[in-house]
Amino acid sequence: MDYKPYNHDWFTKRNLTPPESINHGDPDGIRDKMVKLKPTTWRMEGNKLIGDTELGQLVNFIPTNMILTGTDEAGMPVFRRIG
Repeated sequence: MDYKPYNHDWFTKRNLTPPESINHGDPDGIRDKMVKLKPTTWRMEGNKLIGDTELGQLVNFIPTNMILTGTDEAGMPVFRRIG
């Protein structure tokens, strides 16, 4: 079933061509070209966790009762519950 965000009958009555929906690629082709971001450093600003990557910053918000204590052997952030 095609998604039609318009009234198809309106175009048919006026002998007009309805807008066309064009895919921008197949999901498998896009997934194969994705690059995994590998943060090199982590820091916190308030409850915002920021990791620096080669493509820019990776930002995630964490609960306010958690604090960043360091990284593990894989370079992923380690948290401790506070309060």
